Amino acid sequence: MIQVLAVVPGVVYCILGLLFFPNAAVAGASGWVFSFLGYFAYQDYRRTPLFNLSATHAIPTWSTPLVPLVMLAIFLPGSSFLGHLLGLLAGWAMALGYLDPLIEPSTKVVEWIEVKLARAIALIPSQFHFIGEVSARESRALARSDPLPTTETPVAATAGAGTQSFSGPGHVLGQ
Repeated sequence: MIQVLAVVPGVVYCILGLLFFPNAAVAGASGWVFSFLGYFAYQDYRRTPLFNLSATHAIPTWSTPLVPLVMLAIFLPGSSFLGHLLGLLAGWAMALGYLDPLIEPSTKVVEWIEVKLARAIALIPSQFHFIGEVSARESRALARSDPLPTTETPVAATAGAGTQSFSGPGHVLGQ
């Protein structure tokens, strides 16, 4: 994930930099900070859509990283506003799922690569076991479908009284 949040805004920044400001130099990892701010702000937005500034004013939670972006540009005018903005946009894109194909390749892509490399895969010595994408996908599907085994019974609410009964080891607080 970190590699994608570095490469995507970095490549865009390099292209724009070559076009608009070819003599500028940039260093640092503050773009990552804004990438993570954007990513986690959008994740918070899914749970809490509004961030209350006061009793009468609220802003969308996803937009909260714009405040430090603008403040940094005002108080440190030599900082890379464009780099920070691109990092922020990359974080939002990651949260929205637009960068998912760059993080985990499609199984179709992996299968295509395995077909192209079939001769090389056949040369792997017999003491090593190569697990192809098809069997790995089946194993992942089985692992996701089976719930974890438990030995305890779940907490059940008793009818009528609104209290809960507990049938595990230990004691329920307050009783």
